[in-house]
Amino acid sequence: MSRITAEMETFQSTNDNIEHHKFIMGDFNLDWCEQSTRDTMQELLPAYTQLVCDMTTDYSSTLDHVYTTMPSDLVDCYVTESYFSDHKPVIAAIHL
Repeated sequence: MSRITAEMETFQSTNDNIEHHKFIMGDFNLDWCEQSTRDTMQELLPAYTQLVCDMTTDYSSTLDHVYTTMPSDLVDCYVTESYFSDHKPVIAAIHL
């Protein structure tokens, strides 16, 4: 994670009027419901907020995470059902 976030920091716009925010989304295979996962991810990504608060699998776990540097009140995060996978689709909708 440290390498990913360091690499993301190298991408900047030449326009100073643009505010940059980052999203990291995916199947982390770490259950957010476990305190040890929360502690680890908060240590690895201290500037990021985890947005997923619902179960993301059919097995009552939250393995799919969405981290962002954007203020959380500007993003809605939804988990919905899927017939084709035991993981549920996660949607992040940004308020413009």
